[in-house]
Amino acid sequence: MTFDEIKAVVTDTIFNISLNAQARTDKEFKEEIENSIYLISKSFTILEKIINHTDQKKVPDRVFDSQAILWQGGNSLIGGLQLIRQGYTLESQFLMRYAVENLAMVLSFHTENGDSFYKKFTNNNLSGEKCVGEAKKLVSQIGGIYGLLSEITHPSKKTLGYIYMGGEKSITIGGGITDKTIRWVKMNLAILQFLSTIYWSSIELIFSDYSDEYTFWEKSGDIMKWAPNEEQKAIYERSLLLFKEAVSGM
Repeated sequence: MTFDEIKAVVTDTIFNISLNAQARTDKEFKEEIENSIYLISKSFTILEKIINHTDQKKVPDRVFDSQAILWQGGNSLIGGLQLIRQGYTLESQFLMRYAVENLAMVLSFHTENGDSFYKKFTNNNLSGEKCVGEAKKLVSQIGGIYGLLSEITHPSKKTLGYIYMGGEKSITIGGGITDKTIRWVKMNLAILQFLSTIYWSSIELIFSDYSDEYTFWEKSGDIMKWAPNEEQKAIYERSLLLFKEAVSGM
């Protein structure tokens, strides 16, 4: 193909194919997309209470920085959803992995070793991937989802066409969805929903001192106990089920 022909394909992908894929995804996975938006919005609702707290003197630097990092992670989840809708399989997973690292970093600030991790952060000597092990002390599920996304997002034969192209002798430019690749949309939406649920429950735990409404936890003095109400337990279990189904089909 000539340069002009390639340019025409790229242009068509950006202005037509991606929008057609988006329309198909929105139609076939309406409930999953609405659930993802609901879960992500719940996280932002808690974070907004920190950034717009009426008395910022009551918001320590560690808490404010935690909010900022997680706000960025929430935006990454939205970006991941947009890419999923347009049929970008790997690229959406890159953003979700980044969001996991954001969450892991913030969780590390709030463990028994939080002072050490936060000091490294303030000295610009800490990356999210180095925090996953510590974060698991508070939220055990973060290890499994990070491991999955790390395996998928690192370059390998698995991700460079062997499975994703299904043995086809053709390759696509950009995103888009076909009958053979629609299953990857379902998988990514399942991962996103589970991650968004973990985000919400983790944010509720981290900022428990700034709210008296708990969905996933029960507060007794200074102790937070995992105790989701029936509605949210159903949301969590549904997200976990979709996640397991998606992973088992990879």
